[in-house]
Amino acid sequence: FSGKFDVIVSNPPYIRRSEMNLISVHVKNHEPHTALFVEDDDALLFYRAIADFAKARLKEDGQLFVEINAAMGQEIQNLLLVNGFRDIELKKDLSGNSRMFRAVAAPNHLIT
Repeated sequence: FSGKFDVIVSNPPYIRRSEMNLISVHVKNHEPHTALFVEDDDALLFYRAIADFAKARLKEDGQLFVEINAAMGQEIQNLLLVNGFRDIELKKDLSGNSRMFRAVAAPNHLIT
């Protein structure tokens, strides 16, 4: 596929292994661990890959939505800024927890 996207949505693994004991048993026992957990020493691994992919594949003004670990919110926001995204907005879930970022692809950082 060589086209560009208007929107990219991702829910990457974002729970650090050291936080495993904070997750409900229901989630730990019924979700694949590869979908939930990331190594502590490289917790932004998937966000870097998503940012790179989105820079290359989003249309100008295309939107990126990523679910986040609230404890890493500032680091993820900084990563998006460094990668040229703009209008970065933190969204909260129904419980008021920081849950996701919405970011817009800046035209001067798009790869053609």
